Amino acid sequence: MLFFIFRQKADSNKKASMVFMLLLSTSIIWELTTRSTILVNSSLLLLYVWWLLGIKTFNTRNLIIAGVAGGLLLSTRGLAILPLLILYSNLFLKEKKWRELVIIGTILSITFALTLLPFALWNYSLFVFYNPFTLQEQHFLPGFVIAIVLLVCLGLGLSIKSRLNIYQYSGLMLFLTVAAYFVYMIVTEGSVAFINSRIDISYFIFAMPFLFAAMMEPSKKQEAKD
Repeated sequence: MLFFIFRQKADSNKKASMVFMLLLSTSIIWELTTRSTILVNSSLLLLYVWWLLGIKTFNTRNLIIAGVAGGLLLSTRGLAILPLLILYSNLFLKEKKWRELVIIGTILSITFALTLLPFALWNYSLFVFYNPFTLQEQHFLPGFVIAIVLLVCLGLGLSIKSRLNIYQYSGLMLFLTVAAYFVYMIVTEGSVAFINSRIDISYFIFAMPFLFAAMMEPSKKQEAKD
């Protein structure tokens, strides 16, 4: 996160404010005391988005690297699909770069599948019942809600005019999706959902790096100047 902040086009006072807010954030305290990996995964995802936004020409080598990295990020947290979908739809689908989209999508899917392959080979019958897809269906939002969320992310990616807004909408969709999950679990299971660890307020940390990044966005005047 510090690396991302200092690499942005912002004045030193704004960078210092962001660093101050970050280091005093309860999210940092939570990560250290509980050895959580939510902030780490999300920060890596943010760096990935930032890296892709900085690429001017997508050659085959960059697309392969991006596909492998995207697949690995997706295998860590299913929520990573939201920023990835917004990013890819804006960079490739909106610009009708079909070749680039096919390459990165294929490599990402293969990489993601390869991360699951060892578990399937180890115990296939167990893997059928305990894999990211069945677990997400059982312990996350209903399938139709997930479909709606994905369609919204796709629409946002296609409608975004300034690529810097990808940070803002990614953070917003992550936050709203977790909030929807909270509401869904409280409605279906009641307050006991807090006790049996079905919901945890730390899930909101996943949106934090992207919302920090959105605050680092230059103004329209500064962006035009650059």
